[in-house]
Amino acid sequence: MYEYKLFRDGENKKFYKIIVSKKEFNMIVKTVKEIFYAIKQIIVWTVFNKIRKTSVYSTKASTKAHYARLVNIGKNTFVADNVSIGYRSYVNEDSWIENCLIGNYCSISSSVMICPTEHNLHRILSHPIAGTKATRPVVIGNDVLISHGCTILSDVHIGDGAVIAAGAVVTKDVPTYEIWGGVPAHFIKKRFKSKSTINFIINNDIYHQKDIYQFLQVKQEEDDG
Repeated sequence: MYEYKLFRDGENKKFYKIIVSKKEFNMIVKTVKEIFYAIKQIIVWTVFNKIRKTSVYSTKASTKAHYARLVNIGKNTFVADNVSIGYRSYVNEDSWIENCLIGNYCSISSSVMICPTEHNLHRILSHPIAGTKATRPVVIGNDVLISHGCTILSDVHIGDGAVIAAGAVVTKDVPTYEIWGGVPAHFIKKRFKSKSTINFIINNDIYHQKDIYQFLQVKQEEDDG
């Protein structure tokens, strides 16, 4: 038990005491540390964002991860050290990203889990006390849309232009320009009806263009025509 003199009664000229248990004391210390860490991260990311021209709003995002220019990370999203995120890609709030390579122009929604630690079902205990299963990197191509609440498991490769429907659990590779969904995720349909759009993307190297708007306008005019 811990005893503290916290404040004094002016009339009676005596201190009032508050007694807290060791567990309560440890909780207070932990909370104070978390507050100071969050303040430190806010300061660090304010400077980092200005230097790198990013928009990272989460205090849980690692400064050791790689963020290309104009990357946006929403509040309360965890990003591990072993993550790389490409140009103009964004991750919304409350997501968890680790051991992952993400391409350019990707759209990742909220509450998405990418390459989370997995339980090892081949041991006598599935509990983490018996050890967890080693994960392999997830590779996500360019212009991939991952919708709300998806989970992408270890060693999965998602091709350029793919779309993952909300709530899907992706356990195997997803080819380029396909829409997948379900648990486990499976093929639903092709993203584009015609190969002309895909050819336009490839021929103009769209995913590596910094001034993308001129290409979008040209393609829109072609489609309208």
